[in-house]
Amino acid sequence: MRKYIILLILLLSLQLVTAASVQYGEIKLYVQNRPPIIKTIKILPEEPYYDSVLECFIEIDDENPETLTYEYEWYKNDLLIDEKSNKLANVDDNDVVRCLVVVTDDFGESSEKKTAQTVILESPVRVRLIKPVLNMAGIDITAKEIKESTSMNAVTGMVTGNRETSPITLFFTLGIFLFILILINAIGLTIRYTRKIKSPKPGYQNA
Repeated sequence: MRKYIILLILLLSLQLVTAASVQYGEIKLYVQNRPPIIKTIKILPEEPYYDSVLECFIEIDDENPETLTYEYEWYKNDLLIDEKSNKLANVDDNDVVRCLVVVTDDFGESSEKKTAQTVILESPVRVRLIKPVLNMAGIDITAKEIKESTSMNAVTGMVTGNRETSPITLFFTLGIFLFILILINAIGLTIRYTRKIKSPKPGYQNA
């Protein structure tokens, strides 16, 4: 009888030890969303002219960039422009252009508003006169390319390098181009001659 009592006590002790060693717990994980971060913002091209199409370029740091939405604001000379895309055209010499961007994820959290600014470079008179003539001849050329071509040979090479230009169109284009050069020189000579007439002669003094 004593043996059975001792065996029963041992079994009960083993069950108590086993029950005490088993613990149950609950773990809850909370994932916190991080708003998108605008790492880089700039306006391209870096040397814009009046015929440039400006692009507001940004780099984003986010876990799900494909779900982001972008809000753009364009300002020209501190005036808000009615343009909601990342591109802007119709600018002029010396315009101060700014682009503001806010990025929002699908949880509704937005980035800080970032801005970039550029100034439209000034185009010489010869660029304004030559570009329409070349465009009429079917030659796709930018104001920057014309400005960087300081000689007539450079511009003529651009014209003759276009294989689709017919001889008549080429002759007409070069004729207008020569006329424009002569006109620009004539205007320059007139301005210098006018200044020379208005300047007082050496030794002349008012009475």
